[in-house]
Amino acid sequence: MPLTNAQLRTALNKLYTIPVEIYTTAPLPINKTCYDPLRNLPQTGFTFKVKELLHVIGCKTAALPMSQKDEAIRSAHLYTNILDFSSNNFSYLVDVDSDLQTSRSNEMGIGFMCLLANKYFKIPWDKLESIPGKETRFDYRGKSNGLNCIFEAKGTKHSYNQKSQVEDSIRKKEHYHAQNHFNDIELIVSSFIGAQGSSPRLLIGDPKFRIHEYTFSKESNYFFKMRHYTRVLQFAGLTSAAYSLYNNSRKYFKTGEILSENVKSTNENEISEYEFNDIKFLGMWTNNWLPEKSKRYQNLYKYDYSKNSLLNSRIFQGIRTDYYENILRNKLDLIGTNLKDFHKIKENMDLSIFSDGSIQVFSD
Repeated sequence: MPLTNAQLRTALNKLYTIPVEIYTTAPLPINKTCYDPLRNLPQTGFTFKVKELLHVIGCKTAALPMSQKDEAIRSAHLYTNILDFSSNNFSYLVDVDSDLQTSRSNEMGIGFMCLLANKYFKIPWDKLESIPGKETRFDYRGKSNGLNCIFEAKGTKHSYNQKSQVEDSIRKKEHYHAQNHFNDIELIVSSFIGAQGSSPRLLIGDPKFRIHEYTFSKESNYFFKMRHYTRVLQFAGLTSAAYSLYNNSRKYFKTGEILSENVKSTNENEISEYEFNDIKFLGMWTNNWLPEKSKRYQNLYKYDYSKNSLLNSRIFQGIRTDYYENILRNKLDLIGTNLKDFHKIKENMDLSIFSDGSIQVFSD
């Protein structure tokens, strides 16, 4: 039976608490006070709302564009069809295809890692972004209150894989030991989400290693901000602008120079404007999780949830219009994080706005 809109809003705003363990092989350093916010997690667990996790996954796993028409997967639509909202534990529905669930485990790992980094280390969304390159490295970097932070995000559908995930993350970073560079936070976050109401778990640890100096160089903040807003533009369906900004970020990574030419504006036909509290947002209303006619995701079309969707709502994903206009002018330095993350429930509508200016709206 499809979820009613009232049932969906209840599910989206439900607070789940996931047990947390600190891996004994990679314990949090006793002499680092920056880890203090995490030390009580084994006693309290990690608490979150479903809608904020879906918002994070949607933004932070939006693939960097391969062309001007390369859209992002609408994750919120997918997850509302494969999560078991009737279970007391956060878990998948029992009949979710195994291959599809495996792929989503990695996204879950990224989502939980980013939520943890934002909540406990106060890292702004636009300073929390994946590290580019093909060499062995941690996945994400973050910067807040003078702290240089790197994170490795792992996810699995089998709890017995978590320890090997942490061990592998430690081993693959050992070549950095020869570099005389340390970071304040060097954290691995492994998440297990199963099915049939099985108890989920986060496994965290701090391996000892160093990382390439670029990650926290003076020039890197602007680069990671470009990458973050590339994903937000993808999240909002502004694919032409996302691709243009992505190309700018690649050039900036090589030269260290901010380009003089503007980011190309989007020409997507389905872009809409949404207004809330006198703030305008630009984005896209959708009712399906997969972009139509996308070569990139052809192998996923077999998972067609549109015919028997559990979701009656449309979903809007977007970005503040003034932020978008600054991005087009290469004025990312004018985009701040002065907003606070905001969640609101109104009649026929449930929305969240993040401090980076991104918005997610569920509406009848």
